[in-house]
Amino acid sequence: RRRARPRRARARARGRTRERGRETERRSALRPPGRREGEVSSAAPRALARLRLRVHAQRPMSAIYATEPPPRGRVVLATSFGELDIELFSREAPRACRNFVQLCLDGYYDGVAFHRLLPGLMLQGGDPTGTGGGGDSAVDGGAPFPNECHSRLKFTRRGLVGCAGGAGAGGERNTSQFFMTYAPARHLDGAHTIFGRLAGDTVFNLMSTEEVAVDEQTDRPEVALTILGATVPENPFEDGRGAITAQPGRWPHQVRAIEAERARKAEAVKPKAPRKKQLNLLSFGDDAEEDEEELDELGGGGVASSHDVLADRRLLK
Repeated sequence: RRRARPRRARARARGRTRERGRETERRSALRPPGRREGEVSSAAPRALARLRLRVHAQRPMSAIYATEPPPRGRVVLATSFGELDIELFSREAPRACRNFVQLCLDGYYDGVAFHRLLPGLMLQGGDPTGTGGGGDSAVDGGAPFPNECHSRLKFTRRGLVGCAGGAGAGGERNTSQFFMTYAPARHLDGAHTIFGRLAGDTVFNLMSTEEVAVDEQTDRPEVALTILGATVPENPFEDGRGAITAQPGRWPHQVRAIEAERARKAEAVKPKAPRKKQLNLLSFGDDAEEDEEELDELGGGGVASSHDVLADRRLLK
């Protein structure tokens, strides 16, 4: 005769069935009508983004943080919309973190604007040209570097920082461009490197930019979102072999800015040519010329003093 399953085993089976049902509901809610499983739009509508956040909020953040490795290193970006405190996964993505820290120490991002905003997905920046086609690498001799995807780092929540030049961008050609997520983006797993996360309340500074108006053709924010400066309070590559230090003023856009500033200063201190008197432009120019001739006869062209006047024989009568 078949033995009945213990009560505890039956309870576990019912729990797994309920969890599978909830997961199916979540996937159905995240998928827009008419879209097949696995297809995700790169520009999610705002309504879908809010729905995604509500569904994601059902999962406690403690469960998400438990899967992420502990960070090592920290960078603070001062922006026009507030500070962004970024904790680095320097053990899991050493090359991407080394590149980011070196560029921050060099002042590479100073004055660089975020050029792409996709509501419900991410905010992208790090290109000094502002076109999305520029950027430089501070590792591998200046060459773009490949992805460093880690099994414990997934795009499961907002506030994650990744390289913008991954496999989803036409090849693993990572440079200075990076992006920060507004919401979970699981379709990016394995295609882009996650090298950091926003810490503390600074994630709300990022979320405040999601409502900024965007150009529908270029995805460029209509309000300037600019990086004002960067500091590295905790440099994970400060000691030991391969330590990195600041080398400002060596990047192409910095060199152009320095040369333009020097040219401006040289133009400001350039000596001016002496102005020539044009007495004929005045209505009394003829009279002034006659007075100058008389002064020349009296004192050699200078201002006549009282001694010169007394020595004039024409006044001795």
